[in-house]
Amino acid sequence: EVIFQGNKKLLPRVIRDLRRLMIEFQPDIVQAFTNFALAWTNLAASTLPLGMRRPRIVSFRGIVRKVSRLDPANWITFYHPMVAAHTCESNAVRQSMIECGFNVSEDMVVYNSVNVSKHTESVQQIRRSWNVAEDAFVVGSIATIRPVKGIDILLEAARKLEIPDMRFVIVGPGKDERVERLACSPENRGRVVMPGLVIDARLLIHAFDLFVMPSRSEGLCRALIEAMQQGIAPIVSDAGGMKELVRNEIDGIVVPKGDDRKLGNAISRLYHDPKDRLRMAKSAKQRVHELCGATVVASKLLKIYHRLLAA
Repeated sequence: EVIFQGNKKLLPRVIRDLRRLMIEFQPDIVQAFTNFALAWTNLAASTLPLGMRRPRIVSFRGIVRKVSRLDPANWITFYHPMVAAHTCESNAVRQSMIECGFNVSEDMVVYNSVNVSKHTESVQQIRRSWNVAEDAFVVGSIATIRPVKGIDILLEAARKLEIPDMRFVIVGPGKDERVERLACSPENRGRVVMPGLVIDARLLIHAFDLFVMPSRSEGLCRALIEAMQQGIAPIVSDAGGMKELVRNEIDGIVVPKGDDRKLGNAISRLYHDPKDRLRMAKSAKQRVHELCGATVVASKLLKIYHRLLAA
């Protein structure tokens, strides 16, 4: 096993090592799941000896932001001529790629997969670490705290929810003045917990009663997949690919992005209707198993690779 790490697209040592491995193993396909890996792979393959067969390189796009032709970095990643195909994390991402001029067929959509979580702490232990009562109703979210993730929308909804035993736990790094102001507002004081960055935050999800992802823009949130996999009912905005995974009123509730009133209504409804919440949680777990299970995702990728090799 060889592990390549770095946070720059131009890392000569990594590119050189990848080139050496390509010469040694002569792979038919190289799947690059990050922008960095895609840049390294493209540059390594471009410098292989003359006459040597080049591997087919497959990218993976996980955000809906447009791929600009004016950004030089995109010419060593998605616009590089060595890339044979583009896989996308959701149909929303695929549509964004098509609008940028890429040819991406419907079967190139491959939802992310996550490992099955093995809890190391009980719900009681986790809630104690948050200073949250064991019998509280916990609305949780995991996200980097920045405007695009819409945590301010969640806290605005929280401010208007007069439910004494409800607590809001926002796990993730980052700072946002509006989020901090809302968290400290008189209505939210003592109800909002923000533990900051937590390594392997998915191990905390089972201490949530509801999972909320109120993003303004989203490819497909990994934390959402992890919450659904653990049988936690989700409430999501209709941004990006989340509405593909969460079927409204079946696997959870989908609300218009930016609408704190409808988000608050959805939270209140599932608080007051535990039977419906349990029904959605059960359906969410099955849904993720069917679309994001490791075997399902691996099978889909293999079909893509076989088709590329047959072309």
